[in-house]
Amino acid sequence: MRSYCRWSLLTPKLTIPNAKLRGVKLIAQATAGSWSILHISDTQFGKYHRFSGGPDSLAKRLLEDLVSLRDTVPPVRLVVLSGDITERALPSEFREATAFLKGVLEQLALTTRDVLFVPGNHDVNWKDCEAHFNQREARGLEPVAPFKPKWSKYASFRRALTGETTLHSVVHRPDLRLSAVLINSTVRESHQQHFGWCGEDQLRELAGQLREGALDLRIAILHHNVRRGATDDNENLLDEREFTRILGPYLTLVLHGHTHNGRRDYLSDGTLVLSTGSAAVSSAYRPDEVDNQYQVISFNDGQLHRWARRYAADEKRFVADSRIGPEAHPGRESIPIVGTANNSSARGPVEGVSRKARLRLGQYDEDETLRDGKSNGL
Repeated sequence: MRSYCRWSLLTPKLTIPNAKLRGVKLIAQATAGSWSILHISDTQFGKYHRFSGGPDSLAKRLLEDLVSLRDTVPPVRLVVLSGDITERALPSEFREATAFLKGVLEQLALTTRDVLFVPGNHDVNWKDCEAHFNQREARGLEPVAPFKPKWSKYASFRRALTGETTLHSVVHRPDLRLSAVLINSTVRESHQQHFGWCGEDQLRELAGQLREGALDLRIAILHHNVRRGATDDNENLLDEREFTRILGPYLTLVLHGHTHNGRRDYLSDGTLVLSTGSAAVSSAYRPDEVDNQYQVISFNDGQLHRWARRYAADEKRFVADSRIGPEAHPGRESIPIVGTANNSSARGPVEGVSRKARLRLGQYDEDETLRDGKSNGL
């Protein structure tokens, strides 16, 4: 397997004068070095994981497919895992996940610095959460939200892999001109209630970190669906409105999982949202019409390029997902990124109503002033 991905990871050195927070106008320049993101979600290592070890491992199937795409897909520089890494947040399941990630990173000539991941609802240990409730009750006390013991196994996994235990953060990669916002959407998950929630404190903290040092390409990564008409559906992020209001002004793209189906959507301010389906959950635990999936994303010339892949069980390999893209190029689509230098007229389905939306629609000049002479105010 050592021969799988011997692609060159070298990219041209970029010089961007006066690079600062200018919306997304510099994306075309910042991504000229052609690289890509491998986005995986809902591996759910454990009882319902589809792939066995050895020759039928998920890592082997993914890497074989990436090799088949090497003539069209730029070299992978980041691996994103958007939650539900395990089935029940057991130590044995996190060990399987660690082995999987290390194997993928090794074959792509990457390090643990190049993997970005967040917790999903399945990465919350309900038994640890219930034990916290019981221990507090035994002392005549109320449980203390957000019930931190529920994350103890995930935190150990994160520390072992990256040396960090924080459940949310902003990661800056100057070499890629990218800022990644890692969001914990399991704040209110427990053994008693199940829905996505970030909380205003977390969102404001992350927005503050972005204000201080955001780079040109800004990607938010979380687990729960951010666009499903969030009401009482346990698949949804119930504080989507606050997410959009507080973090939206600083984002280029949102990546998430949980839906078990790849789709494209937009926040109400026009920010692009992409999800991918489960990479490895067995068919009994995902919709009948939905195969296992993953996607590769790159940025160039003011556009996002997406390769959507699905697992063909009868062929034991990943193939193009024909539900994505035009008939002429099944499984591939190019999406204008609003506000870039080459696509100032592109927009999501919702008309820009905020200053940030106007920036994305090319109504600000690169010196961060409105064309009518008023201040940007970002």
